[in-house]
Amino acid sequence: MAVKPDPTPVKKKRVGTTAPQKALGATLQRVLTLKQLKDVIADIYSQKIKFDKKCETLKQPRETMEQYMYTYLNQKYGLKNIIVEWAAAIINGLKTFLREDHDVTLFAKILKNECDEEFRFIQTHVKETLQSLLRSLLKEKHSFKSETDINRMQEQVLSGTVDEWIWRKIIEKMYDPRDFQILEARFQALIDDKRQRNSAFDGGRPSLGGGPAKPKLPEKLTYSEFQKTILDFQLSEHEKFLSEFTQLFKEVDRDRNGIIEELEFRALLREMRADPAETELLVQMLDPYNN
Repeated sequence: MAVKPDPTPVKKKRVGTTAPQKALGATLQRVLTLKQLKDVIADIYSQKIKFDKKCETLKQPRETMEQYMYTYLNQKYGLKNIIVEWAAAIINGLKTFLREDHDVTLFAKILKNECDEEFRFIQTHVKETLQSLLRSLLKEKHSFKSETDINRMQEQVLSGTVDEWIWRKIIEKMYDPRDFQILEARFQALIDDKRQRNSAFDGGRPSLGGGPAKPKLPEKLTYSEFQKTILDFQLSEHEKFLSEFTQLFKEVDRDRNGIIEELEFRALLREMRADPAETELLVQMLDPYNN
């Protein structure tokens, strides 16, 4: 939750208050590749951490990710037409790659105030845990291999496919039986889909028209599929956990900009049946400078 700042002295609001939907109305002259989009997202995350610390030092409220995206573009480019062009390109890129890449999905949800910013740190930790468990399993299975050999095998998995025994062991170590079954079913569905598509390709034989043979898909999970499925699952579970609060917040945040004022926050806490002492404590925690 962000506390709404006084809009009068903030000059960048002339750009920052432009909604993403308005940016889409501009002529889209810039098209971002997935890599370019992810690089921009990573830079926005990095710069926002610094910006948030600066706001804390200056005793100013934090901005939402939507607000900060325009602050970021304003600081980087300065000219309104370039800012609008880049904002439109980012939003169009999010729509294009939303289903393809988890990092894009998560940023889009944060931008729309559907997920808290800090959840990205949890997802980073999950990525690191997956690689750590992968390495441990490889070392356990190949105990006489050198570190160089283990590094090579790990890189082969990361850039290729994951054997079934590996992904089963990893999710078994990370999740309880219920979550294991959900993920197991999702992984199996991906593998079955590949088998069906290979069957439709007629085993990779050349077409009757004499064209080149269609390549068979590997009937294993790629590491990217494995990781994305787990991260998507993590996000969906997190959204379920937040769903009740998110709905209450949206009822108070009627203009859907991800910001509520103090009176609205107090109304939200009343809906959550917080006692007066707890309410005062939370208000002081979230808005210590009364701005």
